[in-house]
Amino acid sequence: MSEFVLVQSEKELSSSLKKKSNDKKPDQKLEKLRFDIDKIDIKIVNLINKRLMIGQKIGKIKNISKSKFFDETREKKVLKKITGANTGPLHNDLLKKIFNIIITATKQIQK
Repeated sequence: MSEFVLVQSEKELSSSLKKKSNDKKPDQKLEKLRFDIDKIDIKIVNLINKRLMIGQKIGKIKNISKSKFFDETREKKVLKKITGANTGPLHNDLLKKIFNIIITATKQIQK
């Protein structure tokens, strides 16, 4: 289960902000939201690095077993899995672009 809950619309976000912090000024609300984004950004970086470390291990195994480094079938499965798990508001096309960059970084680190 994901630890992040995505707000589906601006109306829901606005309603949520009003309920949670009626007494806070807009600057305080903005600062809190930016702080939350900063924490999420650090988690994203840590998860990408963790994925790349696993990719390094896979690269070593592929090297020992003389397997090919590029596996188009696996990449297609990854993209299908992540787009199937996507509930928005991120569009699947942009999600695929982000993951193609991550997959490229993983392939580079495996060499």
